[in-house]
Amino acid sequence: MSLNAGRCSFEIKVVTLLGPSNLRCWEASLYCSLEAMRLEEYIEDMVGEPADDHAKEQWRSDRAFVKAVIYQSLSQPVQEKLAAYGWNPRTEKDPYVLFVLIKRVAPLITQQAAWSSIA
Repeated sequence: MSLNAGRCSFEIKVVTLLGPSNLRCWEASLYCSLEAMRLEEYIEDMVGEPADDHAKEQWRSDRAFVKAVIYQSLSQPVQEKLAAYGWNPRTEKDPYVLFVLIKRVAPLITQQAAWSSIA
């Protein structure tokens, strides 16, 4: 995923989460990428909706971007496990909720399912 922040642009590369074997590595990669964009707060806690209209629009954009970065870094078995646990990207807009759920379901992914997604 690319980000154009004013005059400079850079590629965001987050390690693909396969399952429990690389959960810590994925989490660190995600955090570092979001920190570089000053968006790490969206996975540290729920960020409340601001009252100001301009700030609210930026908040919506930031949340959608962080959610996209997270979701695109997931292997198919992790995505399927999230769906099985009821997560719906159309109805759940908070990236923190997604992040917490991933940390809960990733340990349930079998090694066989994780490796078959990259084979």
